[in-house]
Amino acid sequence: MEDQPRDEINDTVRQLFRTSAYSDFRITCGGYEFNVHKAVICPRSQFFAKACDGPFKEASTGVVALDGDDPLAVAMMVQYFYLLNYTAVVDNSPLQPFCGSSSQHTDDGERVITRGAKRRRTEVTTIAESTATAESKAFSDVMRTVLLAWPKEMGSLTLHAKVYSLAEKYDIPRLKKLSLLRFERRARSDWMKHNFLQAVQEVYTSTVDTDRPMRDIVVKVISEHPSLLDKEEVQEQIKNLDLCFDLMMGFRKALTARTVEQTPPTCTCTNCRTDRAAQKRPR
Repeated sequence: MEDQPRDEINDTVRQLFRTSAYSDFRITCGGYEFNVHKAVICPRSQFFAKACDGPFKEASTGVVALDGDDPLAVAMMVQYFYLLNYTAVVDNSPLQPFCGSSSQHTDDGERVITRGAKRRRTEVTTIAESTATAESKAFSDVMRTVLLAWPKEMGSLTLHAKVYSLAEKYDIPRLKKLSLLRFERRARSDWMKHNFLQAVQEVYTSTVDTDRPMRDIVVKVISEHPSLLDKEEVQEQIKNLDLCFDLMMGFRKALTARTVEQTPPTCTCTNCRTDRAAQKRPR
C-alpha cells in the first residue's frame, strides 16, 4: 500500500511519455520532434529550465532546436527525463570483432545480439523482443523511428558516449553519471570489437580534456588489454587523439605505483635514524 501512490505517479509519467498528451514544449533534432512537458524536463536540466523561463525565443515559441546533436542520443535524453533510465541501442555491428566471436551480454536497459553461427537479427526484431522491459513499453512512435535510423555499424558503447556528452552539455548530472556507468560496463565487454574504436573516437572528440571520467575509462581498458596497441587500426585511430598522451601518462603512473610498492619501507625509530646518519658521515 505504501508504494501505491508512487506507482501511480510513475505510471502517469510513463503514460505522458508514451502519448505526449498535454505536452507544452517541443524539442527538435535532425528532423524529429519530441513533444515534452516543461514540468518534467525543467527540474532535471538547468539548460531547459533557462530555455523555458528566460528571455529567450524558446520561451515564447515553445520550441528548442538541438540540430547539432545526435537524434538517438536526444531520444535517450528525453526518455531519461521521464523514466530516469534509457534503453540503449542494439549492438549488431556487421564488422568482425578484433579477436574471437562476440558473446551475448545484457546490461541494465540494453540488449546485445550474439553473432557467429546465429543469423544477425534486425533492429525491428530486437525492439519487439525488448518490449518486455518497462522502459521499452514507454517508447513513442517517434522514438522507434529514431532507433531504426541508427547506423548499423554503430553500437551501444558509442551511444553511451553521446548521451554522456549531451548530459554534460545540457547540465543533467544524474544522466551523466548513469551513461558513464553504462559506458564502463559495456567497454569492459566490447573492448575487442571494432565499435570500441568508434566509441573511443566519440569520447575524445565530444569531451574536453578536463572532463576526465570517460577518458579515464578508455585509458584503463586499453591499459588492461595492451594487445590492442598491436592492431594497426587502433594505432591509426589514436594517432591524432589526446589518447596517446593519456596512455603515456597512464603507463607512467602505473610504473611509479609499482616502484613505490617495490621500495622497502624505511624505519623511523631513533636507532635506525642514528645508524643512517652515521653511514652518511664522511670517513
